[in-house]
Amino acid sequence: MNGAAGKRRLSSLASVKFPVDKVKKLRKSEGAESIFQETQHFSTITTVNGPRRIFYGKRGAQIFWTLLVTAFFGFLIYQVVIILQYFFSKPTVSRITFIANEGRIDFPSITICNLNAVKTEYINKLNSSGDMSDEVLNYLLATKANSMYIFNNADIAQLKTAHDSSMEYLRNHPDLQIVDFLNLAQFDCDELFEICYFGGKQFDCCKSMTQSTTSLGKCWELNLQNSTELWIKEEMAPIISAKGGLQIVANARQAEQFTSFQYSSFQENGFRYFIHPPKISPDRASAGTTVSPSRIVNSAIKAKVYDLLNRDNWGNCTSEWPANFVTNLPYDSSVCQALCIANHFEKLCECIPYTYNINNKPDVCFPYEEVSCMKEKMTKIDENGTTSLDLPFCSECHLACQKTSYESYTSYGLGFNNSSMTWLKNLTGYKEKYIRENIVVINIHFMELFYTSYTQVKNTSIWSTFNKIFNLNSLWFGMSVVSLIELILYLTKISWIAVSRKRRHHLFEKKMSVKRIEDILKEAVQENEEIKSRRSSAVNLKDFDDEEDYDLWYRNPHPYSNSSLDSVVQMAIDFEKFRRPSSKSLANIVEEEEDAISMNKSVTKF
Repeated sequence: MNGAAGKRRLSSLASVKFPVDKVKKLRKSEGAESIFQETQHFSTITTVNGPRRIFYGKRGAQIFWTLLVTAFFGFLIYQVVIILQYFFSKPTVSRITFIANEGRIDFPSITICNLNAVKTEYINKLNSSGDMSDEVLNYLLATKANSMYIFNNADIAQLKTAHDSSMEYLRNHPDLQIVDFLNLAQFDCDELFEICYFGGKQFDCCKSMTQSTTSLGKCWELNLQNSTELWIKEEMAPIISAKGGLQIVANARQAEQFTSFQYSSFQENGFRYFIHPPKISPDRASAGTTVSPSRIVNSAIKAKVYDLLNRDNWGNCTSEWPANFVTNLPYDSSVCQALCIANHFEKLCECIPYTYNINNKPDVCFPYEEVSCMKEKMTKIDENGTTSLDLPFCSECHLACQKTSYESYTSYGLGFNNSSMTWLKNLTGYKEKYIRENIVVINIHFMELFYTSYTQVKNTSIWSTFNKIFNLNSLWFGMSVVSLIELILYLTKISWIAVSRKRRHHLFEKKMSVKRIEDILKEAVQENEEIKSRRSSAVNLKDFDDEEDYDLWYRNPHPYSNSSLDSVVQMAIDFEKFRRPSSKSLANIVEEEEDAISMNKSVTKF
């Protein structure tokens, strides 16, 4: 070459054009890149079976594993839905347990009612003025008759006539109240019970009895748990034997029975008794047992205890009265239904039938008032023309959560043998004929000294449900709790990317920053390899020179050196001057300008 301008020299500069169009495209796809990045990270670290094979698999394998994992996921979701449906159905199961309480078992209360509607002595005393007719007496006694029987069988015209006569009588005797009349008309305790035994030992019945009002009128409740006899309380704990129970000798007083009562068709002679827990309405809590004179009845009982789940704990029972129910009795579903009907009658008829008057309110319905109100306000006629009573369903009266009942196995004996008759004559002082017409013997004892417990429990729990779900996860995907947490975090991040532009921008910048660092390192390694392999001898370098007058930097200053490296020039790179493109975010580059970004590569002198 001619002239200085023709001198060939090594250039120390190189220019690079920045791909602005590509950056625009990348910025538009930063959301997809971010999701890809998170998915890649999740498939790498997770212990869940399947995602890694799908992400890194080849086309055929990728399709196969995608279909397989999708199918397994469908099976998993189907089974999880079934488990959750079963859990939210609140399943329960009943558990039966036979409990022997080490010989200690509480004896139930016994309520005994005389089936005589009224005693003649009281009627004669009440009718000392002579103005009480049989019609009035029958009408007043019919107040405690069954409401359904009177409604279906009584003549409304006759009831109206009897009602008018009875109202006239009550106006003339303002001190006579219907509830008091029904209670006083029946026998007192000492008139009915001759003698009682418990565990074979005699005691005074009436000292342990209290008056109880039922649908049969005035009755007497024997509660040995509250007996004043100390020895009875001691005997009740360890009962001598299952057969050593209670024996009651009662007098029906048949000679004083009022025979003109006509508003009933089902009452027998003698007594009806109820075996029930203390403080519970006897005729509502148990089925009664009837015994007539000259008979012996034996009731072998078995106790049953029910412990049910309440409405807040998957059950349907309750221990509290509904808001509009007022009573001092403990909650019982049958008593609740009676109070419900009583409230219904009180609202519509402004009075309560005696059979539903659990709280012994004074506003008792007379038979005519009761029947006329039922016909006018409680009857309904269906499409077939059938007339029926429209009584409330009482849906608020649920089962009681804690309840004790007694199942009775009863047997009867007709008449007394000679030894029993002799014993009764010596005991009561009555003659044999009177005993056969009036005396009954009631025996009540436990069949066995244990009770049956019926307990309602949950058939599943939240922990059992979780355990089943995790077992299914392990079966289909090998998923542990840690894997589930990883999956939740992955889904959370994906959701965050979908809604947050800032998150997508951050991940995109992070990826581009890592890529720039990798590119720099790659270029540095490649250039270093090129420098190491470059032949730098003086002979080879002189081939590039046209003039020999210049002392160029690559000539060996010691041409006569004996060193084997005389002809080799060591070259170094000044990395401080080796500048790369700015590390600023690619997003900050102005998209409208397509300026070339130059990068100076300087070579350091030895």
